Amino acid sequence: MPSVHFVGGRVNGEVPLQSDWANTYANSAGLLVKEGTTRPTIEGVRACRCWDGIRLTAQANGFLLKGCWLSEIRDGAVEDDYLRGGTIEDCLFDGCFSGISLDPGSNDRDWSDQVVAIERSLIRMQAFLAKPWLLPCRRYDLAVMRGFSWRSWNEPMPTASW
Repeated sequence: MPSVHFVGGRVNGEVPLQSDWANTYANSAGLLVKEGTTRPTIEGVRACRCWDGIRLTAQANGFLLKGCWLSEIRDGAVEDDYLRGGTIEDCLFDGCFSGISLDPGSNDRDWSDQVVAIERSLIRMQAFLAKPWLLPCRRYDLAVMRGFSWRSWNEPMPTASW
């Protein structure tokens, strides 16, 4: 599939903000970049009350998110669990549990050569009830405060340059 340029649009989700994770979890996103899409540009999207705001898939390397406003996002404003590199530019993530999810799960992925550049953007974190076995969210505190989530709790967060 060729590169895609998605401009504009509004997603009004209905994900509850007060219930616990187990009763709320939905494997969904306001905008999903489909498998096979390369170098996607997502510009001017407004999404609120979604589980994940924008979810990137394996071939989305070189993505550009520009001028997007995502609010009340119950999990990740951007889910980049395939560890693809790209740019987040002039975006507002207002009230999200995790700004950018970099959680490859049990898959072995070498992401050492990938960079996600964040330019002129603001990420405001919002506490939501997490997975019941993690309450009161102590394992997530560090990830939430930094705006990133990642799987390996025993390793430091990847180097970030601001």
